[in-house]
Amino acid sequence: MSDFSKETEARINIDDLLRQAGWNPADKSQVMTEVSAQMADGRRGRADYVLLDQRGRPLAVIEAKKRAIEPYVAKNQALPYARKLEAPFIFLSNGELIYFWDYQNDDARIVNSFFSRRDLERLLEMRSTRQPLATIEIPEYYTQQGETRLVRSYQRETMQAIDHAVELGKRRFLLELPTGTGKTDLIRLQLKRLIQSGYAEKILFLVDREQLAKQALEAIQDVLNQYGSYWLKPSVIRQEQQITVCLLQTMISRYPEFTNTEQQTIIFFISSCLFAMPILLCLSIPI
Repeated sequence: MSDFSKETEARINIDDLLRQAGWNPADKSQVMTEVSAQMADGRRGRADYVLLDQRGRPLAVIEAKKRAIEPYVAKNQALPYARKLEAPFIFLSNGELIYFWDYQNDDARIVNSFFSRRDLERLLEMRSTRQPLATIEIPEYYTQQGETRLVRSYQRETMQAIDHAVELGKRRFLLELPTGTGKTDLIRLQLKRLIQSGYAEKILFLVDREQLAKQALEAIQDVLNQYGSYWLKPSVIRQEQQITVCLLQTMISRYPEFTNTEQQTIIFFISSCLFAMPILLCLSIPI
């Protein structure tokens, strides 16, 4: 099989993957192919695909490679096209693997599918309205069930450490705190600040036991009551609420219901307690 036919096969797969994400490759108001762009050195090149927003502006460039090529190696080939066309995002794909690259903020990473137009536009809006976490005040006090509580010094220091790591581009965190240190309160306060700053739009609160799910939902509805929340159970229809509480076991079966961008950008919080060990909090945030 020739290299041309191999790349053609990859593009057929890419077209199918785009359709699954809500794009119509045949609609030139959504997807353009072989888009010409003149490089800084005077050479002309072509972007394999350009995904457009609802106003016809470039949202993302897709660099297509044949299956035998690892898509990540095409980063430097796609970047000049994206910059020239003023597309904020890049996808790299060989029809099987897909990398998403927010090249102004992060390195390319593997994703499960292409993002929909709505999801890309939402990501772009979040980037444009985001504020530095340092500008979002850490309160001295907070209220829980009518009781005023003091933010402890180590809670404040932990939030400041997360702020600093986020600004440096870190995307995942593991916090280990012993029982009785107010870890749940700390996370709720930090989640609120992440929403206020524009780093988070939706939150997925994952736990491993029903008791923890009930406690988490009660705490969220008490402290974060300005944001809609609910418990996603196996028999419950998924709701468009800002905060979802869910058992890990349930999410394993419900995971396909979430769009790929939500899977990538929702904050994940996992709480578990095993054999009297300190509780582990895992937080993953969009950058």
